[in-house]
Amino acid sequence: TMHLKKGTEIIVQIKHLNISGRGVAETEIEGQPYFVAVEKVFPGDTAKVAIKKIKKNYLEASLVELVEKSPHRIPAKSDHAEICGTSPWEVLNYDYQLEIKQKEVERILANINQDQTEIKPIIPSQDIWFYRNKMQYSFGYDANMQKVLGLHISGRRFDIFDVKNCHLAESWFNQVLQFFRQEIYQTDLVPFSYANGQGDLRNLTFRVGKNTNQAMLILTVAPTANLELLKPILQKATKQFSQINSWYIEIINAKRGTPTTTELIHFSGQTEIQETLTVNQRQFTFNIAPDTFFQPNTNTAAKIYQQVSDLMQPDQNQIVYDLFCGTGTIGLTVAPQVKNVYGLDIVESSIQKAQQNLIENNISNATYIAEDAFKPDKSLSWPKPDVVIVDPPRAGLSPDLVKYIVELQPSKIIYVSCNLKSFCQDVLEFNKYGKKLVSLTPIDQFPHTKHLEVVSQIE
Repeated sequence: TMHLKKGTEIIVQIKHLNISGRGVAETEIEGQPYFVAVEKVFPGDTAKVAIKKIKKNYLEASLVELVEKSPHRIPAKSDHAEICGTSPWEVLNYDYQLEIKQKEVERILANINQDQTEIKPIIPSQDIWFYRNKMQYSFGYDANMQKVLGLHISGRRFDIFDVKNCHLAESWFNQVLQFFRQEIYQTDLVPFSYANGQGDLRNLTFRVGKNTNQAMLILTVAPTANLELLKPILQKATKQFSQINSWYIEIINAKRGTPTTTELIHFSGQTEIQETLTVNQRQFTFNIAPDTFFQPNTNTAAKIYQQVSDLMQPDQNQIVYDLFCGTGTIGLTVAPQVKNVYGLDIVESSIQKAQQNLIENNISNATYIAEDAFKPDKSLSWPKPDVVIVDPPRAGLSPDLVKYIVELQPSKIIYVSCNLKSFCQDVLEFNKYGKKLVSLTPIDQFPHTKHLEVVSQIE
């Protein structure tokens, strides 16, 4: 018989992935059944694993070796798929990635007894490569203390991998990364080190209007960085990369024990870039500044907003509340079809941007105010809503907010979520008031990762 202790090696077959993206197997040891969760394996893999955590009927284990590969595995496109956290599912056939996500949603909803919910087929990402409209790369050191510019190695806090071929954003970013590696590392400027809080260079962030071909670059540095050394390099870059329309330097002052402050310096070109989205056959334009939140996958964003509109079945008498409205994207795209849209968001700059977007799109029937959506002012003189749309942060809604929404008595609640765990907690909270999750559509916003977005209707 086998004795169960840390370090024990067993061979398991992976059956499914859990919500955190780990492979899960079922095994029996000394007559006791266990679930085993393992990083970096996929359904269909047979793996030798070493046990590292023992709980009542659950074990965590690390991969020792793959005994037999899953039939769903394919060769990865980038060199760093296995070491970097940005696209760990690159090693899986895309159709199979979608299947895993669909099954995960079905499994989780069954777990919280939402059997009456209509779960629609997952909507794939239009592009599975080069789909991101925002990408942040970090200056840093690799394990040999060489200066690099790239992505974080998963599971390591500080090590950076020198990315030569990233396939998530525009392919020309790779040349820009190479340019900055060569130019900046010839100066005395060094990467910022989180370990001791010393150093100059933090990040290089790209933002792109996928449908407008406009691009922005933001170079983020610490206050110690000598801007006189940086400016000529940026000047040279603006000549070499004419496809970038907007250039910024961002200075982040982060010291332990004091609030972090950020200063943006517009270096050259436009101060903002534009992105367009088409929803209900109408094209909308959005202005994006360095700090504007925008869904990271443009084409999927349009699909999310189209789903919201389809679920609402908008008509000219509807009053719509858009809580956590951000820069107004969802509310704006349905405004032409309804009577009025009212939006709330705690971030003052987002509300200013939402108001700017109203003007940009000639929309006059939407009102936005900066207020905490978690503590809505009961004295708001807005008419009662027919539809309430929520697209909250990862932590979801609060029981108080669920109660507030129910008391507004909308005929429909449209809930957009990027986190199944908090979404399920909120659904159970709505259930207490007799509100049912009637339909849910998963949307794949991030191919090659475990993340997905859901658009749902509660009545």
